[in-house]
Amino acid sequence: METIERSIYDACSPPIIPRISTQVLENKRIIVIDVSEGMNKPYHRRSEGVARGTYIRLGRTTAKATPEIIKELEWQTRGIDFECLPAYQATQDDLDNEKIKSFLRERINHGKAALSEETLKAYNIITYEHSKIYPSISGILL
Repeated sequence: METIERSIYDACSPPIIPRISTQVLENKRIIVIDVSEGMNKPYHRRSEGVARGTYIRLGRTTAKATPEIIKELEWQTRGIDFECLPAYQATQDDLDNEKIKSFLRERINHGKAALSEETLKAYNIITYEHSKIYPSISGILL
């Protein structure tokens, strides 16, 4: 079991420290390898590199991660949500103020929040970058 643990540790980057145990199932001894989700995504096979060696689980199968999924995993590591990113090609005029007001009315404060820059920022409808205000992806979707 130590050899398996070391092989996994050496094959992955960033390193993974699995928890390995054995169980008896129908009179057969099996090895159980438990790997926590981790916070340093994307994890990949060291021998293949990030672009070719990153895999994801899809139900009971494993698939090669696309470049877009790899980028999203990197954002997750940095605590970045795609929906909060700026929509650079849009302006605040592209936001639908009526939809935003309707959204705010349904919040816990029952619409008491003003349609101000602070409120829009608090709900991630707008975002700041380089001293400029952009609608966020979620703001455009709203």
